[in-house]
Amino acid sequence: MWHSTTLVKALKTGPSKASHAILDPHSSIPTRARRCLEIIVADFDPLHNDESRSPNSECPSSSNDFRLNSPFPKMFRLKYVHLWAGGGVIMLAVTALLGWILGIDALKAILPGLISMKVNTAVCFILAGGSLLLQSWAEPVPLARLMLARAFAALVAVVGLLIIVEWLSGTNLGLDQFLIPESTTGGSDSSPGRMPLASAMSFVLLGTALLTLDIQARRTGRWIAQDLTVAVMVITGAAFLGYFYRVDVLNQFAPYSAIALNSVIAFWLLGLGILSARHKRDGILSVFATNTPEGILARRLLPVLLFFPLLEGSLQIVEDQPRLFGFPTGEVFLTVLRIGVLGGVVVWTIEALHRAERERRKAAEALWRSNARLDGIISSAMDAVISVDEQQRVVIFNPAAEEMFGVAATNAIGQHLGNFIPERFRSGYGCPITQFARTGTRTREMGELGAITGLRASGEEFPVEASVSQLQIGSEKLFTVILRDVSERLRAETSVLESQRRAHSRQVELEKLITALKQAERELSRSRENLRGLAARLQAVREEERTRVAREIHDVLAQELTRMKLDIAWVERRLAEPSRALNERAVLEKLSAMSATTDAAIWSVQRIATELRPVVLDTLGLCAAIEWQAKDFESRTDIPCTARVPSEDIHLNGECSTALFRILQESLTNVARHAGATRVEIELRPESDTLVLTTSDNGSGISPQRSKDPHSLGLIGMQERAAALGGECHITSGPGLGTVVEARIPFTANHQMVTP
Repeated sequence: MWHSTTLVKALKTGPSKASHAILDPHSSIPTRARRCLEIIVADFDPLHNDESRSPNSECPSSSNDFRLNSPFPKMFRLKYVHLWAGGGVIMLAVTALLGWILGIDALKAILPGLISMKVNTAVCFILAGGSLLLQSWAEPVPLARLMLARAFAALVAVVGLLIIVEWLSGTNLGLDQFLIPESTTGGSDSSPGRMPLASAMSFVLLGTALLTLDIQARRTGRWIAQDLTVAVMVITGAAFLGYFYRVDVLNQFAPYSAIALNSVIAFWLLGLGILSARHKRDGILSVFATNTPEGILARRLLPVLLFFPLLEGSLQIVEDQPRLFGFPTGEVFLTVLRIGVLGGVVVWTIEALHRAERERRKAAEALWRSNARLDGIISSAMDAVISVDEQQRVVIFNPAAEEMFGVAATNAIGQHLGNFIPERFRSGYGCPITQFARTGTRTREMGELGAITGLRASGEEFPVEASVSQLQIGSEKLFTVILRDVSERLRAETSVLESQRRAHSRQVELEKLITALKQAERELSRSRENLRGLAARLQAVREEERTRVAREIHDVLAQELTRMKLDIAWVERRLAEPSRALNERAVLEKLSAMSATTDAAIWSVQRIATELRPVVLDTLGLCAAIEWQAKDFESRTDIPCTARVPSEDIHLNGECSTALFRILQESLTNVARHAGATRVEIELRPESDTLVLTTSDNGSGISPQRSKDPHSLGLIGMQERAAALGGECHITSGPGLGTVVEARIPFTANHQMVTP
């Protein structure tokens, strides 16, 4: 969809670029809008429609402002005059200076036989021309360059002032022969090489003019530099007239003090350069720089002002001298010549004014057509276009704005722009025009002003986007606001953002789920590996336990039974020999030894059975079994072991009590084997619905690597026993800090045992 902002952007880039955009076949501009734009660009771009314009008309090809055709768009070209003038002065001075250095008289003066430019005069011209170039080469002028230019100008003024002092006082300060000594050609001159008094005065004035190039008089408002420059041109103009009419008294004040013709030309070039350096501001050349009727008339009369007096003077000289014609015939001839010259000037001026008036009418008609077409484009624009003045009073209100705000254009024009925004935004920085005016910029594109709220006639508020531009017309400003209702777009964007948020939330949840699944998979894989290792370890422990039990039975119980068997056999032999006297005392001792052996065998059997499964765990309960295990550990290892259990026994089923007891046994086994502890504490306590068994020691502790080692099957076995009951087993340790093994088992009805 094409909007009016496209037209404004295209025209702001320049008519030539806008015409290329219109002719582009890939452009998104509709056909009807393209035709309208072609007509408007034809009025803006002189290259687009050359036949409809006169050769003297011109439109700017690029501008930062949206400008319509002006009846007098052409500017008289004075942009580079000051540069050419400064360069020409330096060339004249350098040429004369080379003539003095090389001894070539032809370079010192323009024509042979004329007065030569003095050395110090040439140096002053070089300094003055350099100062002019430095101050007008490019604006703004850097401070360092400006200071150098003013130093050159001050030096020129000081040299001229010193020369004047030499002329008035009759003294010789040594300036005349400072660079290149000059000898006299006659004996009447006491100061060879000194510049004329008129040149010295001109240099003082020009140096001051260059110093005050940008200074304006407070009372009169006139530019000081221009007034001083005109005075110089008048002074040196007298010398030029002396050369023109061949009157030596006009260009000669004393011997060796006449102004050289090339010096006169250099003074006039400097004057023209200073006058044109700041021609855009109000000054002498400001009228000459425009193509207005007064500018055209001024440029036509300037040649008359300069050359007609010269012609009149020449004719007067001719008239005063005897000629081939008689007196009446000569008078008639000169009168006819004067009438012809003045008539030609008048006809030339009238024709120029007539041509300017014709161009003005044509431009005014083109302006009217452009305004009409632009009004048509604005009226058909789909965006609201509102133009306001500096007081923010509406001057343009197109149909799209009528539809957007629900107000007719006849009622909207003249109203304050604040009537179309909510009251809370009407003061301060809330109004878009106020914000834009404070920034000082010329344009703001769509979206750069931020969120703006509009107000319909019904009181409904709605969001809009705005682009603002300003047009300077003389001393007045015109602000144009292009508004676009973005309610539907914001709703769509909100819906899209909500969908994106939901999709992102689901994606995050999915990523978390995938991460959890991968973590669970890794945990499962690790658990499987641990279980396989634990199963292998359990099998090895089982085999070790069987081997130990077999060794205990073989080494202890079997020996005791063998001893008992031998004792029984001895008694039988004693009783079977009636021939021998029965030694009752020996028999009693043997029977007593047999009883002790039987007791030892019974104790061994009980010990082995207890190690396989303590009977106290089944008969007396978990608390008593923990106390018994603590005493047994202390008796076997000589490590003090304290057990704190509840005063009342906790009744658990066999699986739960066995798991806790085995965790305790494994903890004490690790303490005995690895800890090197001097104290062990055991605590069994119920916490709410959890049963906690804690075993702590003050030993060397377990390194973090060993506690996480999957091959530490004793630690894994404790954790697996707790996990099998829905609990957990934590091991807290550090090198030199001891070890705390804490098993937490849910104390639920499934783990309790009902006692009879």
